[in-house]
Amino acid sequence: MSSSAIYLAYCPQNSTIIAHSIYQYLTEQDYPVFVDLEPAEQYDISITSHLIAASAFFVPILAPGTMELGTERLSDEIAEAVRL
Repeated sequence: MSSSAIYLAYCPQNSTIIAHSIYQYLTEQDYPVFVDLEPAEQYDISITSHLIAASAFFVPILAPGTMELGTERLSDEIAEAVRL
């Protein structure tokens, strides 16, 4: 596998178990995976932008109800991935 990473973006309120399962599966297959575990108050879109740009794949995990939760951080990450 190349050094390019897979960036997993998820909503902690309803997607943590799904994100963890995907992360575990991909790392067991030797894929380099990045999951942002910083608390919301430490979120910095400029750092996130750099990490998204450096990743070959951006995977938003949209469990049922995710968008209804109004998760600004996840929305910002998706918007940044689309922009890039």
